[in-house]
Amino acid sequence: MHNLAAALESKPNLAKAPFILRELVNNAWKADKFYRPTPQTISLFKAVLQRVSLMLDAVRPEWSGTVPDNGVISVDATTEFYRLWSGLQFVCSLPTGENELSNHELFGDGLFWAGATIIHFLGQQLRFEVFDFSYHILNVEESASVPCTNPAILQFFKKVAQIRDLNQSIFNTLEAYCPPPVGDTLILHPPENDRAEQFITLSTTESASANVNLTRSMSAYPNPANNNNARTPPPPPSGPISRVSSDDLPPPPPPRDYYDAPPPFADDSLIPPPPMDETPPPPPMMDESIGDLPPPPPPRY
Repeated sequence: MHNLAAALESKPNLAKAPFILRELVNNAWKADKFYRPTPQTISLFKAVLQRVSLMLDAVRPEWSGTVPDNGVISVDATTEFYRLWSGLQFVCSLPTGENELSNHELFGDGLFWAGATIIHFLGQQLRFEVFDFSYHILNVEESASVPCTNPAILQFFKKVAQIRDLNQSIFNTLEAYCPPPVGDTLILHPPENDRAEQFITLSTTESASANVNLTRSMSAYPNPANNNNARTPPPPPSGPISRVSSDDLPPPPPPRDYYDAPPPFADDSLIPPPPMDETPPPPPMMDESIGDLPPPPPPRY
């Protein structure tokens, strides 16, 4: 509206109806003044949140923790408020007796609104969601292959799930009205001495040593494809080859009758197998003139 009114005042000759230009400019200024946000806060809820943030300034240094030893985050011990609230939330999630009222029934959502509001204005929401005890136990149960069947523990898981959903809605509301303060950016500087080359050299040396050890271990086993240590056949005899006559050879063994003669061994399993480079002798031919053979069967028609 402000730009429109300024353009009409600067160029009155472009108006199609100059007689209504002054009235149009006045209406544009009124609309711009009406829709422009006022510097004062008109939301009571936002004013209360801003007052709470100012009240936390008195304890903000103590509840924000000290400088961590590792320079990033304190894991073992810390004085940040979200760790204290994690313990209180775990106690509030414990199952109660049959005739007892739970903490949620006694205090309602106001207790969780107070804890979430303090965590929000201290800028510890992300750390709370990561390191909370109740959230961690619930995440382990949700990722477990075998679910728990204990009724008391199932009641605890149910309460933690309800509180987690409530906290998420509270954080979303707080962020919509009052965004959290921007924390300090943590810059991680590289080490003073560059150890990349030393690491690469060490890795290369270890790889070469492993390859040498593997080659030595493999060389202990002969390779049939390329074995220089294998036995080579003897060279052929030098000089003229003398022929052996049949008179110099030993007489052949007598033929064995496979039907009547007993085997040379009492147990057939003791018969030595034939050499691998020699083929067993063929079975003897049956003579049709032997009268012990049964007659052939009669022909079938």
